[in-house]
Amino acid sequence: LLLGRRLLAGRGTPAGARDPALAFSLSLGFVLHSAMMATGSIYKFLLFGTAWSFDPIETLGLVAWLAYGTLLHLHLFAGWEGRRLAGWSLGLFVLLVVSYRGIVYFPAWATYHVFDMDLRLHLIE
Repeated sequence: LLLGRRLLAGRGTPAGARDPALAFSLSLGFVLHSAMMATGSIYKFLLFGTAWSFDPIETLGLVAWLAYGTLLHLHLFAGWEGRRLAGWSLGLFVLLVVSYRGIVYFPAWATYHVFDMDLRLHLIE
């Protein structure tokens, strides 16, 4: 809060060193999300024989990956920093939460990612 007030008053950190932790988090998130998309595609290919089928969860993951890449690109090459980068990063966080936890709002026939098994039945046998 105090740093935000200093930035608004013009007495903050230099323009190039505002928040290296945010840039590092975006870079790390992009790499990890890329690895998740790749391993998920390989796993789906092994299970179903196709790597991509426009499943709603896959599509939301792709949209989140493209948003990650766009935001990282804008930070690195267009000079986005500070409040603008932080605001769009929060929007990306909301998109990631929707793409990871939004599966409960899709009907079971719309996605392969609903594993509706009762584990207690398997423990009895």
